[in-house]
Amino acid sequence: MSDEARSLAIEAGELIRDSGSLSNFIRDFGIGGILYAFFLSVIGTIEAAGDLILAPFRALAAGLAELVSGTVGETLNVVEGGATQAVDSFGSGATELLGPLAFPFSVAVAMAGVFVFVWFVSRLEFSPLVFLRSR
Repeated sequence: MSDEARSLAIEAGELIRDSGSLSNFIRDFGIGGILYAFFLSVIGTIEAAGDLILAPFRALAAGLAELVSGTVGETLNVVEGGATQAVDSFGSGATELLGPLAFPFSVAVAMAGVFVFVWFVSRLEFSPLVFLRSR
């Protein structure tokens, strides 16, 4: 018996001794390991199928969040800019043309923008279900 085979046999014996018995060793490193790998791949496949089904809904949620952020957040930026201009209007320069009315004017512009957006969306003849009904 060569040294390499002897060291392999000693290492295998130590692994069997560490696992408690030969049946535990076979369960952990033999059939058990193969079954563990198989079920792990089955679980991964099921998880990937679930992600495949949920991916469009996650994208829709992200898109709606961007839409709300764009309409509400940017409208608030317009109002904030108007408030800044109203404060700056007490100084000198081109911003003093509107004076303290810069803030109410910016609120009116933001409200008009939201009104135009809502008017456009209400006139739009589009339904998400049109793709399902056309077949």
